[in-house]
Amino acid sequence: MTDIERRLRNAMHEAIDSEEAAPEELIVTVKKRHRRRVARVTGAAILAAMAIAVPTVIALHGGFAGVGRGPSTQPASTTSGLPAKLSGLPMPPGKNFELLITTANGAGWYSTTTHKTEPIQGLPAVAFGYQFNRENGGWVASPINYSSPCSITVCAGPPATFYFIAEGSRTASRIGAGYAQDGVDPGSRGGTVWLVTYPRVTTSLLASSFAQLVSSAGSPLGPRYQLPANYLMGRGVANYLLLDVNTNQSRFALWDPRTSRVLGYFNHVVAQGPEQIVWSRGCESCQLQVTNVPSGKTFTTPIPGRQPDALNATLSDDGRLLAVQLPSGELAVYNTVTRSLIRIPGTAISKADFEYFDWQNGGHRLIIRAGPNSGPGPDQLAYWQPGDAHLHVATIRDPGEMAQIETGTV
Repeated sequence: MTDIERRLRNAMHEAIDSEEAAPEELIVTVKKRHRRRVARVTGAAILAAMAIAVPTVIALHGGFAGVGRGPSTQPASTTSGLPAKLSGLPMPPGKNFELLITTANGAGWYSTTTHKTEPIQGLPAVAFGYQFNRENGGWVASPINYSSPCSITVCAGPPATFYFIAEGSRTASRIGAGYAQDGVDPGSRGGTVWLVTYPRVTTSLLASSFAQLVSSAGSPLGPRYQLPANYLMGRGVANYLLLDVNTNQSRFALWDPRTSRVLGYFNHVVAQGPEQIVWSRGCESCQLQVTNVPSGKTFTTPIPGRQPDALNATLSDDGRLLAVQLPSGELAVYNTVTRSLIRIPGTAISKADFEYFDWQNGGHRLIIRAGPNSGPGPDQLAYWQPGDAHLHVATIRDPGEMAQIETGTV
């Protein structure tokens, strides 16, 4: 057993119980967020006059690149008197939001100031447009639709070609062809991704696939590893991979690709970073835990973790800041370095309204979008960053503009 295996084993062991266990028997209660990192947004609207100090990038048509409470059918009368809107200071006028959108000719950056779309070079036109998934340093674009000789829940199907769009870049780079549904997953370093492939298009999803670390331009950065059967790729964490066990998206294995050994199992993963796994055991008195994989150390946060499957959380690209929606509905930010928790006032809203949030460009500015689940009414866009005592909020009054953006007709 290596030193890192011993430290990880001890950290997981201390977090669970006082009994001795082999690494492959350890179960840390955690929940995955990787496949939730793109929360679908439909019928959205963005005001053409949003404002913050630098252009904000939001991926549309692949979703608001974050997590949050989605549309609810719960009536307003059962929402405990929470407000229907975010509250804070007005957003300063005169700045610009840039929106990454799919278009009839590929994709482009839509400006909320000019109401024009600047195309991204290097992306071919596809019949049903692109979806965008957040990766370290930018977004991965993949075709929305593809044909397959079998169900996408049964076999791999023909590979899809993936492209990387760096933050603010007007040119996309070709990563390569991988498994169509989730063939590119984040690496632990910026500018790196794991490309996942199958031997044949008819290969079962639960058969062994292959994963290779490549650059955002598709250059191989290491050998191609064969994943064990009954596992799907999750993401890179430090020098290891988190693998989805039996595709159930609730239990994950920390796997060493160099030795093909499982170091431990994780359930109820709330968020994942380049070196961190955020998790909870889910008991009534439990709180969220953060495991630093390279050091093998685990510490407890003040965030309640008794209902981990209901928690919405997202880490910044560097793993330093964790944004989480508390049981009260209020958003809070936990600093994994200083271990301090800051609640953001004005962010608890009625469950009859949706609320999505994520880190702008993966940095340290939190972007929040909220609005009514049904019926007429403007949406809101807000931001918060460390040092702010309040949200900065703007109202989106033209839902028709977003409808045009999403269909690529602007």
